[in-house]
Amino acid sequence: MSQPHISIVVCTYQRPANLRRVLASIAGQRDVAGRFEVVIADDGSTDDTPSVVQKFRQAADFPVKFVTHPHRGFCPGRCRNEGVAASSAPYLLLLDGDCMIPPDHLQIQLAKRRPGIVRIGDCIRLSEDLSARVDEASARRGDYLRFTPWNDRWQLWRQAGKSWLYNRLNHPTKPRLVGNHLAIWRDDYLRLNGFDENYIGWGAEDDDFGYRLRRAGLRLESILWWTGCYHLWHPRDPSAPVQLQDGPNFQYFHRGFHLIRCASGVTKRTWRDLKFQFLDAPPSASMLRRIFPAGFQTAVTSVFPEVEIAFSSP
Repeated sequence: MSQPHISIVVCTYQRPANLRRVLASIAGQRDVAGRFEVVIADDGSTDDTPSVVQKFRQAADFPVKFVTHPHRGFCPGRCRNEGVAASSAPYLLLLDGDCMIPPDHLQIQLAKRRPGIVRIGDCIRLSEDLSARVDEASARRGDYLRFTPWNDRWQLWRQAGKSWLYNRLNHPTKPRLVGNHLAIWRDDYLRLNGFDENYIGWGAEDDDFGYRLRRAGLRLESILWWTGCYHLWHPRDPSAPVQLQDGPNFQYFHRGFHLIRCASGVTKRTWRDLKFQFLDAPPSASMLRRIFPAGFQTAVTSVFPEVEIAFSSP
């Protein structure tokens, strides 16, 4: 098989019933035969998630891969990074394992690819009762589209309009990126080294990724004019704080220092991998050796530096 045009990376943990229906919705995609692959990135599930994936792989007529690792706390960023590393397409669609996509979703995402553009989305959150009505067959057919409340669809269009306005106004932090539904060029993802895996537990890793995308000069534009995803109900994650600002991830996000290319991402970087630049003439080599660890000078560059250093006289 030739290289796929798009890789769908599905992140999951301990929700096999939801994963079955999400994978069924992917299998029901129309008019994209031979153009995509699926990577299921698991956060160390100890239930029957692997067997769900194996059964799906045996029935699928497209490539299906599975990656997992020992669970060490809720970390969707690690799942996304490992899923992307296992993928092969030049364009990526990141989904959560509880977000179904309509039958024309992949066709629309492929049609809306643009250089320098990250397509951001969101989801309609189905109630517990509505979610219970969706089985694998109806997920594949997209039957849930018929009984989704009209005002929920309107909210997605409203969100798309607000995203357009934020871009027109060159808003510094909006539209906001949501990691459960995101399409991005592979090269752009790797340029940032993916998601920062220092975010353990619920929240803020999406804000960090969106912030770094903007700093890298990429533009976030909504896909919600044309399509969205449908979130299956599940209990609230126990790592989610009642208020985001009460959680450790919020404190980490507001630490005041963000590398565009994060240190703990697809590849793990140390200070030796960072690119430094002096704003003024640096002090003597002997002084640098006293201030910085051995090997520092090998990381100094004037091409796309990540850290700028200035010296001042006392």
